[in-house]
Amino acid sequence: MKTTHIKSFGERSGDLVESRQVRLHRELLPAAAQESTNRSAEPVIIIAHFTAKPGKDEELSAFLQGLVEPTRREPGCVRYELNRDLDEPATFSFVETFADRQGFDAHCKMPYIDTLFATLPVLVAKQYIGLRRPIH
Repeated sequence: MKTTHIKSFGERSGDLVESRQVRLHRELLPAAAQESTNRSAEPVIIIAHFTAKPGKDEELSAFLQGLVEPTRREPGCVRYELNRDLDEPATFSFVETFADRQGFDAHCKMPYIDTLFATLPVLVAKQYIGLRRPIH
């Protein structure tokens, strides 16, 4: 936060950014990179945050960790990492990359993702899932 380029960004971006919050996470399960089979397709990046209901953080942690290995085996998965917030340990984040939208759409149809969305109301107080594309 004290480097010249970060300070410069902060000074120049005041009118562009509504609020600033830097959140630090501890890696629970590291990314596992796979070669993309379709280099011409645009990758899809997903940032997902889940905050556990009170007393449900360890149960949510175990459940989310169970999604990692099967997802990493999916043909379209390039990166799938799970992190835990350092300041709010009840908050977990996925950083995901799929080779293309087709790979992500296939991921969303997996039975364990159906189970995830059925389980969220039981374990999760707050969630955010955002799709991104890389800026080249």
